[in-house]
Amino acid sequence: MLPARSLRHALLLVALAGGPLAARLAVAQGAAASARAAVVLVVEEITAEMDEAALRKSIAAELRGPVIRAGDAGAREARGVLSVRVQKTELFMVFRPRSGSPVERRISLPEGRSERLAAVSLLAGNLARDESAELLASLRPPASSGAPAAPPSGSSARPDGPVAPGSPLVPPGGTGGPGNPAGNPAGNPVGNPPAAGTASGAPAASSSGAPAESAPVAASSAPVAEEAPALPAAPVTEPEPTGEGYCSVHGGEDHPVAASLFSPIEVPYGEQPGLTNFALSLAYGHIGGLYGLQLAPGAVRTTGDATGAQMSVGGWVGGRARGFFVGGFFHHIACDTRGVQISSFVASQKGNLVGAQLGGMVSLSQGSIKGVQLGSAVAVTRGEVRGNQAAVFHAEAGSIVGLQASLFSMTGALYGAQTSLFSLADQASGAQLGLVNMTGTLSGAQLGLLNLAGPVSGFQLGLLNIGGEMKGPQIGLVNIAQRQEGYSFGLLSLAGNTTLQGEAWASHRVEGAVGLRITTGLAYTSFTLVYDNSNGLDRIGGGIALGLHLPLGANFFTDLDFGYYALPVVGHRQSGDDDPKADHYEGDQKIRLMLGYELGKHLSVFAGPVFTARQRADSPDFHLLGDAVVGALF
Repeated sequence: MLPARSLRHALLLVALAGGPLAARLAVAQGAAASARAAVVLVVEEITAEMDEAALRKSIAAELRGPVIRAGDAGAREARGVLSVRVQKTELFMVFRPRSGSPVERRISLPEGRSERLAAVSLLAGNLARDESAELLASLRPPASSGAPAAPPSGSSARPDGPVAPGSPLVPPGGTGGPGNPAGNPAGNPVGNPPAAGTASGAPAASSSGAPAESAPVAASSAPVAEEAPALPAAPVTEPEPTGEGYCSVHGGEDHPVAASLFSPIEVPYGEQPGLTNFALSLAYGHIGGLYGLQLAPGAVRTTGDATGAQMSVGGWVGGRARGFFVGGFFHHIACDTRGVQISSFVASQKGNLVGAQLGGMVSLSQGSIKGVQLGSAVAVTRGEVRGNQAAVFHAEAGSIVGLQASLFSMTGALYGAQTSLFSLADQASGAQLGLVNMTGTLSGAQLGLLNLAGPVSGFQLGLLNIGGEMKGPQIGLVNIAQRQEGYSFGLLSLAGNTTLQGEAWASHRVEGAVGLRITTGLAYTSFTLVYDNSNGLDRIGGGIALGLHLPLGANFFTDLDFGYYALPVVGHRQSGDDDPKADHYEGDQKIRLMLGYELGKHLSVFAGPVFTARQRADSPDFHLLGDAVVGALF
C-alpha cells in the first residue's frame, strides 16, 4: 500500500496531466460539432456574375453556420451536401442530408447579381433547415390577447421554432458558438424544440453536479420574440426528373487500394465501402466512391461519385460521374455525367450529360445532353440535346439544338436539322430532310417526298406539300395550304385563298387557246387547250404553264409564265404535200411576259411578247421563234 504522502503526489500528477488533456478533448469535441453543423456546397454550374466564394459566403450567412467545399477537412462529417446549378435564369438546387431523403427545388431567378445571390441563399436555407415549425407557426391563428404567457416552470424558455436575431432570448450576434450557430443545443437543427432536459431555459448540470453558468435571460415581463416568419413564397415549380434525386454519397472508410473476388470477399474485408483510388475486381466489386481507376472483367458498382475511369463488363455509378466509363455489355450512371460513357450494348444515365454517350445498341438518357449521343439501334434523351444525336433506327429527344439523324427521328422542339426517312417534330426552327417530314410550327425548310406542317415561315419542297398558314413558297407536284401568302409552284396548288379564272388568248402562231388558271398567292398554274394552224397544218393539243402574278397598283399587273404545249398533227398540209412529217413537231416551250389591266372584278385583259422554242419531230434541235399574245381573264 502506498503511503498517504505518495498517494497525494500521484493524485496531483494525474490532475496536472488531465488539465491539458481535457482542454484538448474539448477543442476536438468543438471541432467535431462544428463539422457536423457544416454544409458542403457543390457548385455544378453558375453564371459569370455569381462567383463561388460570394455564393458560399451568402449561404453561410443565411444558414448561420459554416459552408465548406467537398475537399475541405470535415466534409465527410458534414450534415449534408448542397448542390447548386444555375442555367440562364433557372436555379436548380438539391440538398442531400446526412440521413434522410434528398430534397430538390427549381425556381426562376430575378435580375441583378445581389438579388440572385439573395434568392439562392434563401432557397438554400429553406432546403438545409427544417422549417416545418416555422411553416406551422405561420399557419396558427394569432393570439387573442396581449402579451404571451410565460413558459411553464421546467419547460423550455425558447419559443417553439427559430428565434429572431436580436431577441432577448438570443445572445448578441445570434450565435451560440462553433457548431451551434443559432444558440441551440449541439446537434439540434434550427427550428426544432430542444430535447427534454437540455432546454435552453433549463441550466444543464456540470460533471460536478452543480448547475453550469448560463447567459442571463430576460425577465419574464420582457416581451418574448415573435417566431421568425417563414421563407417568402417563391415561384417554385416541380423539377424535371434529371436524376438528381437518385444521386447517392458514399460512406465508410477511405482506402487507396481495394481488391475483390466477389464482394464481400474483398480486401479490406468487412468494412463499409469508402473512397478508393484504385480498385480491381475479378467477378464483382463494390466501392463507395472512386477517385482514380476501377477495373473488372466482371461487374462493378460505385455507390457514390466516381472521378477517373471505370472499365468493366457491367458498370454502375450511383453518384456523379466525371471521366471515362466503359461497360462491355451494360453501363448505368444514376446522376450527372461529365465525360464519356460507352457500352457495347446499353448505355444509360438518369442525370445530365456533358460529353458523349455511345451505346452499341441503345443509348438512354433521362436528363439533358450537351455533346453527342450515338446508338447503333436506338438513341433516346428525355431532356434537351445540344449537339448531335444519331441512331440507325430511332432517335428521340425532348428537344434538339443541333443535328438529329436516324431512320425515324422524333423530337419536341427542333433548332437545327433533322434528317431521316421519317422526321417528326412538335415545332421546327431549321430544316427537316427525309422521305416524310412532319412538324407543327415550321420556321425554316422541309425537303422530302411528303411534307406536312402547321404554320410555315419558310418553304416546302417535295412531291406533296401540305401546310397551314404559308409565309413562303411551296414547290411540288401538289401543294395544299390553309392560306398562301407566298408562292406555290406545282401541277396543282390549292389554298384557302385560291382563285379560279377562265383564260383565253391567241397569237400569230396560235390561232386560239382556252383554259383554266388556278392562282394561289402570287403564283398560278394554267391548264390550256390550244389550236394551231402554223404552216397550213392543223394541230390541236394541250399545255400547262407555271407563272407569277404581280400586282403593280392602279389595276395594272404583270404576268410571267413558262409553259409546255404538245401539238400533234391532226391533218395534212393544205398545199397538198403528202409528207407532213417535214413540218411535224412535238411541242412548243413558251415564255410569256404580259402586262395586264383589271377592267372589273371578274374581267382582265393582257398582252405581251412570247418567246417560243419549237422542237421538230425529225430533229433534237430547237427553233427559236418570236411572237406576241393578247388575251383575257374572266
